[in-house]
Amino acid sequence: ATWCSPSSTTQRPHSSRMPRTTPQPLLALAAALLSVASAQTPSAGVPSDVKHIRCETCESLVSAAHRRFAELRKGSKKALSEEDAMSVVETVCDPEADGGAWLRSLDLQEQGRRLRLVKQAEDGPCGVECATLRLACQALMEEGWENELGEALYGAVDADELAESACREWSSACRKPAPKLDPARPAGPPFRAYTQEERAARLGGPPPAGLLTAAALAGRL
Repeated sequence: ATWCSPSSTTQRPHSSRMPRTTPQPLLALAAALLSVASAQTPSAGVPSDVKHIRCETCESLVSAAHRRFAELRKGSKKALSEEDAMSVVETVCDPEADGGAWLRSLDLQEQGRRLRLVKQAEDGPCGVECATLRLACQALMEEGWENELGEALYGAVDADELAESACREWSSACRKPAPKLDPARPAGPPFRAYTQEERAARLGGPPPAGLLTAAALAGRL
């Protein structure tokens, strides 16, 4: 074997290359991808807010269910059944279902010491406030009057009459005023509508000109 002294060992020259950095366009793509992913991630609601919105949520869910079943009845070539009406009731609290789409277009707004449901011109991702509405909707349905609601939808009961029966007779949601908000309660987040890219992704079609789908964004990173 041949032995080499430490002084004879070849020294590797120091690299003169600069540290690798991520190009700005890729950073922008990554940010956009994260935005789309966050919009698809379910949010947790605020249980303590539910008591403040029981009445308006009850009225809104009854109105939405009534409107949805009327749309299905109008667009169907055959007579709908009571089971069809119950299918609407079963999805009315699911923001990702057609029957629960109403949840994605409402904003919770502090008006004085009241928390009000305010309809928006467009729908958006189901964030914290949408999730709070979902909690309120689910709590109302768990009171046990979903069968009565389904029967009333099938029987074509007037929407206003149905809301009166549901929210003041079958439920106690609107029998007394909602409690006032605690002055120390922080204001909720502002409503956010879907971006063009998010809306295109939900509809399953091509993105608007100049925009990429989430899958395309991921492929470029």
